[in-house]
Amino acid sequence: MKRRLLALLLTAASVLALAGCTDPAAAGKTTVKLWVYGDTTTIAAYNAMGDAFNATAGEEEGIYVRVIPKPESNYETLIANSVTSSRGPDVFAVSDRYFKTYADYYEPLDGYIGEGVTDDLYASTVERYRYNRENNTSDENSVQYALPVDHNPTTLYYNEDALRAAGIVVISVDEEDLDAFNAGTQADRTGKTKADYGLTDTIPAKGFYRSMYPFVKNERISNGSNWHAPVTGEVLVFNNRIPMSWDEIEDIGMIMTRSRSNIPSVTTDYGFYTEWWFNYGWSVGGNCLADMTGNGDWTFTLGDDTPNYIVAEGQTYTGIYTGTVYSEGETIGFTDRLDIDEGDEVIAENDGTYTVGGVKIGIRGDVSEKCEAGVLTELPSTKEAFTRFAMLAGEGGLNICPYPSAFASSQSSSNYFYSGKVAFLVERAVYLKQIDSSARFDWNVAPLPVYKEYTDPADPSCDEVLRKGIQSGHSDGIALAIRIGSEVKEESYKVIEWFCTAEGQKVWAENGFVPNCISLGKEYAESGEALADNIGVMVDSLEYEQPGDWWYMKDRAWIEIWSKPLNNEVRYGRMTLDEFFSTYISETNTLLKGY
Repeated sequence: MKRRLLALLLTAASVLALAGCTDPAAAGKTTVKLWVYGDTTTIAAYNAMGDAFNATAGEEEGIYVRVIPKPESNYETLIANSVTSSRGPDVFAVSDRYFKTYADYYEPLDGYIGEGVTDDLYASTVERYRYNRENNTSDENSVQYALPVDHNPTTLYYNEDALRAAGIVVISVDEEDLDAFNAGTQADRTGKTKADYGLTDTIPAKGFYRSMYPFVKNERISNGSNWHAPVTGEVLVFNNRIPMSWDEIEDIGMIMTRSRSNIPSVTTDYGFYTEWWFNYGWSVGGNCLADMTGNGDWTFTLGDDTPNYIVAEGQTYTGIYTGTVYSEGETIGFTDRLDIDEGDEVIAENDGTYTVGGVKIGIRGDVSEKCEAGVLTELPSTKEAFTRFAMLAGEGGLNICPYPSAFASSQSSSNYFYSGKVAFLVERAVYLKQIDSSARFDWNVAPLPVYKEYTDPADPSCDEVLRKGIQSGHSDGIALAIRIGSEVKEESYKVIEWFCTAEGQKVWAENGFVPNCISLGKEYAESGEALADNIGVMVDSLEYEQPGDWWYMKDRAWIEIWSKPLNNEVRYGRMTLDEFFSTYISETNTLLKGY
């Protein structure tokens, strides 16, 4: 892990900030005002891109971009107040959290984007900035209103020193290299062989391997009472190149939670923290909303108790309801799973089931037949995945995850991690620099956990997968848009295109951020400039990470109605999940009708 001196970081940031605010020395250029927000490292990166643009493309095009930082606390108000003003920004940064909130303020980009411009951008980042304002949907036919400048993916940060202190061996071996590593003929990605680690076991293709008592959660809701603490002589190995299963992240999380562990050298209060359910629900093909008709008729599905399905290897499946052709490794959409016809009014019941005309419906017969034939594989329901997430915290659950109240205004989750209180943390790339400059221990990143079930889960050496979900996670993307009232729209688009494509993204990467261009990803991961040695897993996530649920609607009212009791009651054990769903499925659906 590379070390950076905080003083050098702050000095560099200060210099760049000053440079970015300098007015052009030469007359005759068109000035494009760019509003941005963020912490000091983010502003420094924007300023660096502004300086580079002005020195290159700006000189050629006769354009000067003036980067103007704005406070995030009232950014939305500033944008709203400036939309019709001649003094407002020409280009402004917008988080995908509020992208739809600002929809009336954007100049459509479809008439500006040339052929091939977005080919080098990850599709998952471009698509979220398309929007149909009429029916509140986003698809390939919707208007493109912005281009992504930062993907800000989430990953699993971990405290390597804490793991080692607990007797856990940390290796870095891709699955395809495990045979050679086990044979002793190939070192891992850090240059160490199996013998160097003192390992004699054959290490299976698992994110976390323990040689005697792997944890298997055999009940939907369990407080881990069947978990075994490590015993003398048991081998514990964490591999940062293979995603852990839900069982494995909970197993190592319990080992690294001081109150649960029997290992005196455990230094962390908690083993695992994530504030987001996304990579649990999405991993099995679930979600919290479903568009029942394709025209913005939304239903709350976080409590969906019907099975999910994934297309088996070498197979395809065509959904009867939507006509969508699903390829191997893709999960089946909500309306293609349920036994419904076009025009049916589907009612979501409070127990996670669905009715049409007062009659309870289930999985479409064709789906069940294809499952029996091996075309589809059944996965856990969305409710089961969400339950797994909700039971990470609290005495009624695993108690490996701190309560939400641990993160007051002065205590962020990244601070909790770099102060050494939690061993594993799901967080965004924006905190790479902060963690690197503040942590006083070796740390790294790993893939997010994924739903995975082995053919013999109780056998420590078994890595044959019976069922597996999709790799998933969310990102907190930022895009650049043209304010509809700008008088220099052509020049503004040229600024956006430069910032969001290869030339600008090279500067973005040089300032510690993950580039949003396919052509730069591998180069960045292998350049030696990245702040985490295993940054490639974060680059890989750009292929599949999605916007969080805050992106789905124009505001967060529909989220707050259920997220507040979730975080204030359920995760403290003061409300059961059955009580939670029995109230908030219907209340959320009532509110959704207003969208």
